[in-house]
Amino acid sequence: MSHSGQIESASSCISESLILLSEVGDITPAVYREFLRNCPDALPVTRELSQIVLGRMLGEILYAFEQRPLNPGIVDSYLYEEAITHAPFGVTLTMYRCLIAALLTVIAHELGTRWPDYEVEWHCHAEAMLRVIKDAIAPI
Repeated sequence: MSHSGQIESASSCISESLILLSEVGDITPAVYREFLRNCPDALPVTRELSQIVLGRMLGEILYAFEQRPLNPGIVDSYLYEEAITHAPFGVTLTMYRCLIAALLTVIAHELGTRWPDYEVEWHCHAEAMLRVIKDAIAPI
């Protein structure tokens, strides 16, 4: 498969899984429950945020996952800047890791037996995105 074919495949894989996920409904509450269960240190940071803001943040993360196969440089630059701007509010690399892990856990649960078809792409992009975030906040 050519490089462009691999990119299209990764993009369609994530997009297809997001379409399936949309049939489930809003996963925001489940993701944040899982996140806070595994990262209680994030409670003070998230406590001040409205459900609308939490939903918007999760939407941006999902959008980044969807767009990264097609535009990795643009998405990575966006994530880098977001990580830098969130660091002064106490957002740590561990929190990002926990949030992305919570997202993947909920997606896996909701997709059930279909998850293995999408798992590799989601994890590949999660790892790449976390490397960018780590680079952004490492010096802080």
